Amino acid sequence: MQFWGVLALLVLAGCAIQPSKPKVLQGEVLTFLEKQPGESQQVVRYLVTSEYLRMDVSGETGVYRLFDRQRQQLYVVNGNKQEVLVGPAGIAALADIELPWQQTQEDSQAIPRDNQTQEGSGAVYYRLDLAGKACLELVAVDGLLPEGQLALQEYRAYQADMRQSRGPSSSLTSAQQACYQAVFVQQPQQAFAFGFPLREWSVSGHQRFLQDAKTDIKFEKQLFDVPKKYSYKKLLSVP
Repeated sequence: MQFWGVLALLVLAGCAIQPSKPKVLQGEVLTFLEKQPGESQQVVRYLVTSEYLRMDVSGETGVYRLFDRQRQQLYVVNGNKQEVLVGPAGIAALADIELPWQQTQEDSQAIPRDNQTQEGSGAVYYRLDLAGKACLELVAVDGLLPEGQLALQEYRAYQADMRQSRGPSSSLTSAQQACYQAVFVQQPQQAFAFGFPLREWSVSGHQRFLQDAKTDIKFEKQLFDVPKKYSYKKLLSVP
């Protein structure tokens, strides 16, 4: 069975009659095309609820990341190895370090404003420079998908805290490394300062583009369970 087909069986469409009533959570499905520095592009699907953020990468059957938003804890579940890597809990409280960003912006046509009334929040393109050099570029919409934005912010902060002890990457130039540290370690909330980021890319090689968003989705609770019978190990570095 195809990767997304497995997920589809567990996402309730609201029309199928179940023999019993399993616990159901409501939330959003966000699909992004993503690229990490030095890696190829991949499709990542985020299942968002008020309690959890689940991340599934296309092609990685049986493997998913589960971020418990209440405990602020990450689990990397590998069904093929029957293994769970457990990250530290409650570490996503690190305050941003203020950085001297130079900001430029202009309206974007990703979601155009009403040409007659100019009401509502349209998409805006932002470019953020550091020390006179381009670093981060965004297309964001204020007020769009607030729960999804908050969940992504929380996970970005968690990643930043775990990356504090990681040394610089040998695959990045000094300019790329400076930008990476600024965006993903020192000030991870900056990418969310203007609203929900539809598109995000930086000179470090990071890219994330929203492909699809669905709201008011009902999920079976088991999608967000961590298998109890798997072996558990400490997560040493954040994905």
